[in-house]
Amino acid sequence: MRPARIGRLVAAAATAGILAALALSPTAHAAAPDSPGLGQLAAAKTALDRAAAPPESVTSWYVDEATDQVVVEVLPEAEPVAAEFAEANGVSDDLITVVTTAEAPRLLQPWPLQEGDPYYANNNRCTVGFLIRTTAGQNGFITAGHCGSVGVRTYGFNQEPQGNFWLSQFPGSDWAVVLVTDDWIPTPITTGSQEAPIGGSVCKIGSTTGYTCGTITAKNVTVNYPQGTVTGLTRTTLCAEPGDSGGPVFSGNYQGQGIVSGGSGNCAAGGVTFFQPLLPILSSGNLTLLTAP
Repeated sequence: MRPARIGRLVAAAATAGILAALALSPTAHAAAPDSPGLGQLAAAKTALDRAAAPPESVTSWYVDEATDQVVVEVLPEAEPVAAEFAEANGVSDDLITVVTTAEAPRLLQPWPLQEGDPYYANNNRCTVGFLIRTTAGQNGFITAGHCGSVGVRTYGFNQEPQGNFWLSQFPGSDWAVVLVTDDWIPTPITTGSQEAPIGGSVCKIGSTTGYTCGTITAKNVTVNYPQGTVTGLTRTTLCAEPGDSGGPVFSGNYQGQGIVSGGSGNCAAGGVTFFQPLLPILSSGNLTLLTAP
C-alpha cells in the first residue's frame, strides 16, 4: 500500500506544479503592482472620448491591455499635441503612449460632385460650377475666383474635406479651378458648351437661391466691383444672392454658358447677374468639360 501512497503524492505534486504554471501563464492579463489597471485606463479613454474638439492631428485612441496604457495615435510631427490633448482632458501623461501613424483614417465612401452644390472655403459658402478634368487626369470643378486663392482648402456640401484651389483669377477675371480628391465622384448634368446669343434664355443653379432663369442682355461687360474690376462678363436678368457665386449658368438642354460672378438686387425684387463665360475658362486652363452620358 505504501507505493500507492507515494504515487498519489507524486500526482498531487505534479498537479500543483501545473496549476502554478497556469497561474503564471502570460495568456491571462495580470496588472503589475504599479500599473493603473483597466478601470483607470477605461476612465481615461472615456475622458478623451468626451473631448469637445479633438485636434485633427490626433487620429485615434484606445486601451491597450498588453501594455496597460491608452495608446494615442497622431500624424507625423504631432507627438506634442497628444500630450496636450490628454492634459486638457484630465488624463495623466503617464497613462498614455503616443504612436505615430502615416496618414489619417477616412471614410471609405465616395460622395457625388454635382453642379450647383454648396462648398465651403475660407469660412464662406460658394457654389460648385462646371465639372472638369485636367490634362493630368485630375477631376475638379470651375467656380468663382473671388471664392478663394490658390492653395485654399475646400469642404463639400457635407463639410468633408474636398480639395484645393488649383487656379484662381480675381480681379481682372473671376474664375477658379478646384481639384478634388478621389472621394468625390463627378456626376455632371451638363450636356455641352454651345454659346447662347444676346436675348437667349439662361438659367442658373445656386446654393442659396436654387434654380432661377432670365435672359442675356449684353456681353463683354466690364464690372467695377468694390473689390476690383472684372472684364469680359455677360449681363443677364437672372437673380442671384450671396452664396450663389461660382454656380453654373445654362441655356436650354443644359448647355454650359458660364459661372456666376456677382450682380445687384435679389430674388425677391429681381435683379441683374453677371457671369464669367465658360469657353475662355476651358481654353485658359486647358480643361476638359465633363458632360452627362
